[in-house]
Amino acid sequence: MEKMYQVFVSSTYEDLKEERNEVIKVLLELNCFPATMENFPAADDDQWTYIKRLIKSCDYYIVIIGGRYGTELPCGTSYTEREYKYAVENNIPVLAFLHHDAGKLPADKVDRAPDKVEKLEAFIALVGKKLRKTWRDKVELGGVVSRSLTVARETNPRVGYIRGDRKTSEHSELALKYLEIEREYYELKGEMIKHPKYYEDFDHAIPDIEGILNNAARENTYLGSPLKIRVLGVCFHKSFPLLRNFILRHAASGKRVEIRLSTLDRNSEIMGVLDDIWHSYYDVYEKQLESMIEQLKKIDGADITLKITKYSHMPNWHGILINKTHLFLSSCLWSSDKKMTAGENHYGYYKKGASGLHDRKAIQFKRWFDYSRFNGTVKKENQLVVDTKNGIFKKIS
Repeated sequence: MEKMYQVFVSSTYEDLKEERNEVIKVLLELNCFPATMENFPAADDDQWTYIKRLIKSCDYYIVIIGGRYGTELPCGTSYTEREYKYAVENNIPVLAFLHHDAGKLPADKVDRAPDKVEKLEAFIALVGKKLRKTWRDKVELGGVVSRSLTVARETNPRVGYIRGDRKTSEHSELALKYLEIEREYYELKGEMIKHPKYYEDFDHAIPDIEGILNNAARENTYLGSPLKIRVLGVCFHKSFPLLRNFILRHAASGKRVEIRLSTLDRNSEIMGVLDDIWHSYYDVYEKQLESMIEQLKKIDGADITLKITKYSHMPNWHGILINKTHLFLSSCLWSSDKKMTAGENHYGYYKKGASGLHDRKAIQFKRWFDYSRFNGTVKKENQLVVDTKNGIFKKIS
């Protein structure tokens, strides 16, 4: 099956807008997801923390260097240089593109301050230690990026993504077989105590999810930190009632709860290959959501933040991540007639520290979660923000 790759595009911004647009166009033509600063959210995390997370989730990293060093962090290093170093440190394949003769660039696209020039020269020397290509204009840049990435995908293939609507029954069977082999391996090793717990379907996991949510709420209240929950398209007609009850139960206590929920856009093309019953699921979910928001408006002192986005491509993984510690994860499975199942998938529970699998599985989950929220599949008008503390109950326009 054809893979799609996520590619981080790093450069200074104002002086290279046209060049960046050309590279983004090339990436889209190559069936890649561009991860760019234009898509950075106004998130709770500081910007560098978000950038690191996004770079680490990418398959390839592109750096474009012109005549400017760029905006500097408090440490004195530019975002571009620090992004480059972080990609190298994390073994992300780097494709570097340097302007052939930056001295011939227009004055407004070149640094003149001696300290900036010195830092830029040092950065170019650093990048020059690895393979890099040069370019003279945006057209040439687009060409070398296209050729370089094509070669990189052939010589250094990465994990990538597979679109949900291109999955087959063979893929579903392989996913199930993988889960069974993984479980059998740990059983044979006598390490089931360290291995994730498995559930036949989402319904069987609900009691444990409820217990973990309640325990996490108590722990976070004691520690004075917010409870953070991420939900990625996990049978929302089943998971949302669970979340709704949890939210309403704890809202009156004033506990800080932050939830990010990403679900499939019911108007997307992928709905055409889902069973008709999915539309009825959406009707129920949307009514429950509206009812919950109205109830939250009436609760004094509630401190609940709920951010909901909708994606247009079915992800490889569905799941719930609680406080970055407890993960319930399932692959998206399709029936033999290419119909998506709803909640009948196997689920695994991965607890941080209990198994080496947690971090790997969490990365799989976060890659799809961040892709669905920040890489062009989400229209702003399809986002909803609820912030009870500040009285915000609206769609983002």
